[in-house]
Amino acid sequence: VLKESVYLAVPKNSPYGERESIQLREVKEEGFVHLAGSRLFRAECDKFCAAAGFKPKTSFESDSIVAVRNVIAAHAGVGFWPEYSWGKSSADVKLLPISAPPCQRELVIGLHESRSAGEAAADFYAYLVKFLKMRSAQVAKKHGACYNKGE
Repeated sequence: VLKESVYLAVPKNSPYGERESIQLREVKEEGFVHLAGSRLFRAECDKFCAAAGFKPKTSFESDSIVAVRNVIAAHAGVGFWPEYSWGKSSADVKLLPISAPPCQRELVIGLHESRSAGEAAADFYAYLVKFLKMRSAQVAKKHGACYNKGE
């Protein structure tokens, strides 16, 4: 289990591009660029907005993370971006830490012991656990806190 922060992705040369952090309620009038509504991440992001006291106004929706990033870069709205599970954003998008409400999610990985996963799956699982522990340690060092709750 690993906690992952969720950032607000904004166009780099927008009024928000010079900010170091943001409260989510500050963008309640902005259009939001989302993953399609059937995705779990979308539901989590809608909860973040509800905790900030608003329902997001969708300006664009896609099943593609790349499309979400590109549309934000094109100034068609703001959106949410998980700290590391989606990889880096583009040079035209800035990721702002959200100071309120707390915007985090838990990543959980596992390998079914009851299933015959095969050597490749077991190797990938071992690699992923090692990578996430390393990444968690880097984040904890950067932020001065421990984000890793276990394996």
